[in-house]
Amino acid sequence: WHRFRGDVFLSGRTPAVVPGKFVPVWNSPPQAYAVRGQVQHKGWVYTVQDGTGAKGGYCSAYDAFTGAAGPIVQPTAESIDASPVISPDDVLYFAQRSGAGKTSLFSYLLPSLTLRWSYQMNSSNGFEAVKLSPAFMGNGFLFLGNDYGDFRGIFTGSLPATPWIFPEAINSQAGGAAVLMNGDVVYVVKRAIANVVCLTADGAIRWTQTLAGTPSALPYASPVAVRPDGRILVAVNDLNLLDPVSGVVAWTTPMTPAPTGIAVDADGTAYVSRGTVVSAVNAGGSILWTTTVGGGAATEIAPPVIAGGNRVVVSCKLGTTDDGVQLLRASDGAFLWDWRAGLGSVFANNLTSPIVTPEGWMYFSADNETFGFSVPPVLSLHKRGDVPVACAGTVVTYTVSWSNSTAMTAATFAIYDTLPNGTAYSKPSLVVRAPAGATVTPMFSAVLGGAWLAGEPADGTPGPLILRWVVSPVGRFASGELMYAVRISATLIAGGLVLFVIAINDIVTFDRKTRQVDHDSLGAVPLGVPMIV
Repeated sequence: WHRFRGDVFLSGRTPAVVPGKFVPVWNSPPQAYAVRGQVQHKGWVYTVQDGTGAKGGYCSAYDAFTGAAGPIVQPTAESIDASPVISPDDVLYFAQRSGAGKTSLFSYLLPSLTLRWSYQMNSSNGFEAVKLSPAFMGNGFLFLGNDYGDFRGIFTGSLPATPWIFPEAINSQAGGAAVLMNGDVVYVVKRAIANVVCLTADGAIRWTQTLAGTPSALPYASPVAVRPDGRILVAVNDLNLLDPVSGVVAWTTPMTPAPTGIAVDADGTAYVSRGTVVSAVNAGGSILWTTTVGGGAATEIAPPVIAGGNRVVVSCKLGTTDDGVQLLRASDGAFLWDWRAGLGSVFANNLTSPIVTPEGWMYFSADNETFGFSVPPVLSLHKRGDVPVACAGTVVTYTVSWSNSTAMTAATFAIYDTLPNGTAYSKPSLVVRAPAGATVTPMFSAVLGGAWLAGEPADGTPGPLILRWVVSPVGRFASGELMYAVRISATLIAGGLVLFVIAINDIVTFDRKTRQVDHDSLGAVPLGVPMIV
């Protein structure tokens, strides 16, 4: 998630499958002023901070998995008003006020935050506050507007150059901007009216479309997003769908209050934040549902994020009391999960949109702190035998494999298996292949609910037995396996063997079966099937 809203189209969409909640993992130390935005890239989270003087205008790096502090830079002693962006060649860009009413664009190499270049931008009124995140085209062009209405295309090579600047009338304000699928760029410019301007990559005007209504004075109350079919969603008072070739408005959906954010799904459904609610609007412009965020106490909502698993993630400010994040069901807006920062909302004018990475990590800045969350660990278990058919007297070696498919470590879990009547534990047996730093502790019991005995059973110990292996930990995306052997009794008759095969029917074949862990219930577990808790 290295750009505002995730990609050049500002879709606000992530492939991460989110279950019913996130789990808090870390939070940064409090900063002197409010955090204005964050991006994540290759194991690091980069935040920018508001403020002035010795305490303001920082860009800070944190380890994405632990929150450990990394490099920090302060180019000037003035504020940073908008989220940074990261280019495909690992360069971070952000705009910062630089004194005398100017704003400079800074370029830093990652992950060291080594200054690459800085470029001071000038305009006819001498003031260049950049209050929205730049749009980045990926071919070396960065587009950004300012609070005076100018819009620039900047080539971000080793030496910055401004091939063009598209000026607007005095006292205008540049709003949201996005790159189109044909390489053009659109942005909103506001004064008494709101215009959507489409420019080619070299700054030539393609078309201009005036939208109805008086625009909000808030710079972020003019969101833009590009649908998968290439058409443009723009919200200035109402939600509009524009043709990317001509700028003609296909439909307008009235919305009050004015939208502040748009996320657009693969089917064209838009999720729009406005005032204290989030609304879902289908591809034809009809409102599907509207949900009040923050239990009715929210006073402002940041642009939402669409995640896999039929989820919408949205952050909100609850007056001057708190900031929080909520998880909604995308199909109907139903509430699923809520988290509050508990910081007291010191900076009443600050609210950032959460970012959700493809690995399932969420990062959110509340006031002057940044928080890292993960989806709960998702553990899979698989068991197989080394022979296609088990009969009396056969020694079967079983391999039990486990894996963690998420970026969050599972501290400790236990695997259980059973040896039915007519079988015996066979040694030498246990072989463990686990990641470095992980331990596997074997135990067994002869009675369900009885005392656990440390180690493996003795060679020839007859069933029924309950085997247990405690694994600690299972790191992010880690996997391991263990092997043990069982001898089938020579006295086992055919009928008993049939029952034994039924009990362990997933073991005596070579079909691969994977079980996903349900964190709320183990469910029904047949005899002889390994369990994980």
